[in-house]
Amino acid sequence: MGAAVEYPGLVVAQGRVEVKGLRIIAILRDWSKTQAQKSTDYPQLPIVVFDIPLWDIAKQEEFIKSRLDLHHSASMLPDDEIPPCSPEERWAKPTTWAVMKEGRKTAVKVCDTEEEAESMCDATINYLLLNAREKIRAV
Repeated sequence: MGAAVEYPGLVVAQGRVEVKGLRIIAILRDWSKTQAQKSTDYPQLPIVVFDIPLWDIAKQEEFIKSRLDLHHSASMLPDDEIPPCSPEERWAKPTTWAVMKEGRKTAVKVCDTEEEAESMCDATINYLLLNAREKIRAV
């Protein structure tokens, strides 16, 4: 979301328009009415609006400068010494443990720790499955 947040400063610097707010209007193409009826945690409509906080000009400039400095520093390094992006920068999902039962395609429960998952094991639970961090965006 970094790009969306600093963009208003670039627009203002060009003198084109006054930015009063930022929003993401997400259209949920795989939205399910049935899921919405079953769960209050599921989006209740196929369109969701997210307000994005505006940064003041100083914060925008600081962010852009820090990212440019980071890229410039990395461009001076050999490829094998370039530091990897952080999990947050890659939009990585956290590592979880799925408690599985033979014959089921979905987990009985998804746990944050191996210990929590192991504590659920009994005669009916057959195995645990590690869900490693999923990278949403390229490294």
